[in-house]
Amino acid sequence: MAPTLAVGWFWLYPPDYAATARTAAAAAFGLANIEIGWGQNYCAPTVQNALTHTWSLGVEEQFYLLWPFVLAAFVRARLIWWFGLALLVTVGGFLWAVAVQQADPAWAFFRPDARAWEMAAGAALAIGHALWTTKAAEGEERSYPVSVAVFALSACAIVGMCFFWTSGTPHPGWGTVPVIVATLLALHAGCGVHLPKGGSAWAWAVARCGALSDALYLVHWSVFVVRRSITGLPFTPLAAVGALALSVALAWALHRLVEVPFRRSRRERVWPRYWPPSCCSWAWCWRAEKCFLEGVCRSGSLPRSWRLGAVTKVS
Repeated sequence: MAPTLAVGWFWLYPPDYAATARTAAAAAFGLANIEIGWGQNYCAPTVQNALTHTWSLGVEEQFYLLWPFVLAAFVRARLIWWFGLALLVTVGGFLWAVAVQQADPAWAFFRPDARAWEMAAGAALAIGHALWTTKAAEGEERSYPVSVAVFALSACAIVGMCFFWTSGTPHPGWGTVPVIVATLLALHAGCGVHLPKGGSAWAWAVARCGALSDALYLVHWSVFVVRRSITGLPFTPLAAVGALALSVALAWALHRLVEVPFRRSRRERVWPRYWPPSCCSWAWCWRAEKCFLEGVCRSGSLPRSWRLGAVTKVS
């Protein structure tokens, strides 16, 4: 978030930067989905928020913060009860999501209670594998070609849904079901698979893609928004490839310079090292929002970021 705010100070328009700063401040507390979804339509945004994509991280953080307490209430129960609880949350949460989506589609997109069933379905899959995988079955090797075929079909189904979804697709709700089912099948296909000889290169490539996936998700939308703010031009295939390549490069740098050192740091040294920068980043978010909302809007003066953006677009 800090690099996005730093770059956005020079290249984003004031309304866009103000929305980005507010989202960054909310994302620091895992509440980006609440801040973004309050009166905003994801499919028809009123501003170009460079941190819009952090809404999903907020939903995940809120679910994983509460889910352990739900399981702790049944800590003495057998694993089958946990599985039944996960199924109950999945089915009940889906029915609730359908009702919420019909009442207010724009707000339902960001609501954690309308999204909980999606992650509960993954929890049910994980508990199910732990429940029905016996010691005898753990030694058995699942068919590699069948698993690859199931995974490929699931991946194609997920990508194919991108061409059929429209702004009118009920989501989250019935329109989400094919994607969730395909994702569960893809996860199930990868469990207990033994790679054949010569498959180490493929496994290495998949592992590297997985290692960069989180960082790539964090940077890609910011790159797209800043690029459009600088040029003022729509995306062409060549421009999209260039933005994606830049996103991959930044994701690699973020992974190597931030994620890997953070994970390798000793537990007692992590918080003293990273707590001050986190506080400074949150303070900068708050200061940026106050600056644009109060100073710029009241005085009518244009900050340097506006002037640089305007000069770039005119030239």
